[in-house]
Amino acid sequence: MGLSAVYVNRVLRQLREGGMVTFRDGFVAFDNYHQLADFAQFDPSYMD
Repeated sequence: MGLSAVYVNRVLRQLREGGMVTFRDGFVAFDNYHQLADFAQFDPSYMD
């Protein structure tokens, strides 16, 4: 996808610090789906 490790780590840090996700023991928990969807500019209407 052409994403550098630095960029990916920066975005993951933003997600953790923003309280959107938690990484623990090799698992990812989505703690705040609505905030995460807003952050990603996700539009569920394209799935209709």
